[in-house]
Amino acid sequence: MRQILKNIIATVGKFDIREAENGYKALELMMEDPPDVVFLDVFMPVLTGVETLQLMKKIEKLNSVKVIVCSAEGNFSTVQKALEFGAKDFIRKPFEMKTVVNKAKKWILDEI
Repeated sequence: MRQILKNIIATVGKFDIREAENGYKALELMMEDPPDVVFLDVFMPVLTGVETLQLMKKIEKLNSVKVIVCSAEGNFSTVQKALEFGAKDFIRKPFEMKTVVNKAKKWILDEI
């Protein structure tokens, strides 16, 4: 799924795209060089997307990072929890290219 998302984002423009296999690794990468936008899967190993988002909001260096949460589980409580913790948007899997492109443009290109 990371590769599919990466390929879709690459169609929007030329960006520095980094991948992490779990929430802990994502936090490490973000601490090295905070991104403008991060896509977090709700169900990741080590730290879930929501747990990662909660930790991000406690780290001043990562407060301005925009988060888009991705999940096959699109139930309202999961979406609501992610939004309460500061996620800017939600994308349901399987990804529809048009949806990802529109949200990427909205949140990534907003920074350019």
